[in-house]
Amino acid sequence: MLAAARQHLPLVVNTSARLTGENRFSEQNNFANILGVTGSGFFQLVAHSLQEEIFLTLIAQRAAELALIPGMVIADYPATTAKFAIPADDLLGRYLGNPDDQIASPTPAQEMLFGKSRRRVPNWFSLDLPVMLGAAKD
Repeated sequence: MLAAARQHLPLVVNTSARLTGENRFSEQNNFANILGVTGSGFFQLVAHSLQEEIFLTLIAQRAAELALIPGMVIADYPATTAKFAIPADDLLGRYLGNPDDQIASPTPAQEMLFGKSRRRVPNWFSLDLPVMLGAAKD
């Protein structure tokens, strides 16, 4: 996980806040299985229903692509068979866009690296615009 944050990968991880086992319904056990990633550099969103998890995953993907920071959506609700709706493909395409789309660089730091515009999901190993990423030093 630290490597994903260090390399500015715009990815989203979905996980559960609930433990399995005999004490899984204890209130103090919520989030115990994700405390190890709190310092990893991922931003975290908590969903309290399946529908909320779907929407937060979409929001997290867009935020991760703009900020170039990985995200995590944490499901904090019991297993359910509740109805849910997934947005239509055309709405998803308009909201998330194409990874090859050119967008305005949202921060001054990104503008220094990529110029006035950049690919929505950067191609870190482009021969046309070489950028150093994840250089190790002792």
